[in-house]
Amino acid sequence: MKLTIHLSAVAFMVIAVLSGCDENSPYSGSSSGSGSGSSGVAYGDIATVSAVPKAYTAVLKGVSGGSRIPDEVGFEYCYNTDFNNQETGRVACDGLLGDYELEATGLTDLMTVYYRAYKVVDDEVYYGKIESFETPQGSYTLYGKTYKFIKVEGGTYGSFSMMQTELPYDAVMEIDGREIGALDLNGDRSVTKGEVREFISRTNMCLRAPSYEEWRIAATGGFKGNGYTYSGSDNLNSVGWYADNSEGSRRRPAQKGANELGFYDMSGNYAEFIGKFTPEQLDLTVDYAKAFVSSTRDMSAIIFNTTFGGTMTCGGTWNSPASACTVDSKLVGSFTGTNKFDCSLYTFRFVYSRPD
Repeated sequence: MKLTIHLSAVAFMVIAVLSGCDENSPYSGSSSGSGSGSSGVAYGDIATVSAVPKAYTAVLKGVSGGSRIPDEVGFEYCYNTDFNNQETGRVACDGLLGDYELEATGLTDLMTVYYRAYKVVDDEVYYGKIESFETPQGSYTLYGKTYKFIKVEGGTYGSFSMMQTELPYDAVMEIDGREIGALDLNGDRSVTKGEVREFISRTNMCLRAPSYEEWRIAATGGFKGNGYTYSGSDNLNSVGWYADNSEGSRRRPAQKGANELGFYDMSGNYAEFIGKFTPEQLDLTVDYAKAFVSSTRDMSAIIFNTTFGGTMTCGGTWNSPASACTVDSKLVGSFTGTNKFDCSLYTFRFVYSRPD
């Protein structure tokens, strides 16, 4: 049985130390072994064969040749050809001869990813040829309909990707064809801090609430914005559900018009939680993206706690007046008392930081 391990940048450095590797070790990006690296020729009888990418994962395929079973085989992958330890993902299994495939995780959509096979024999590392692939547009499914994680540029801390819709508490989400479940995991119509943590953990993505700046850039249409009062229009009836047209009830997402970037319901329907992050915390989320961190277990607890802080919402709700649904609207208070929130009024529109 193969043991597959995805290491964060920190864990990768620890493994290097335990293996007796120093800064001049092949793990720091230099190559060892033989071979020209030309097409069809592998360094040290290790070949990088192919990749089958999705938006956030990829199945990588390689071939380990020779007459001796190596100690370990695997792949390294990054967003450039430097393979710097701090910004390199790594997936490995016990050594073998012949074909092997492993799953790379922690990828970001709409990126060029460089990868190479490697094997370890007696602490000597042999690398295959560097290859690359493109990750496709990230998407998710709610109520049987597919939406995008839309890339947004112009933020102080770089680009980010945001859900095209709000996340209703009872909607079962799928990402890349994999079922995540609903935000209200136990179906009691009350979403707790534990349920939010479990939901994010199931995605294998570093999801978080947007900062106020990120939310406003998305709501106003970013570089494509037309200066509308509401998100996508000066006529709230065409883009949002609020007190005058909702008939006293929340609605499923994307029933009204989208804004200039393609986002739905940023004015009205649900009020959306905002994370009051410090600059250092947002920088850390970018570092996570560059280091292929894909688990909440590897994230700083403060990122999640700030996401669930519940001290600010934007956009207004289905029972708000129009004045509370503008692109400038924000409400400060405490919305997650006793570690849960009223999911008929409030929800998340998750984002993730990007390495580009």
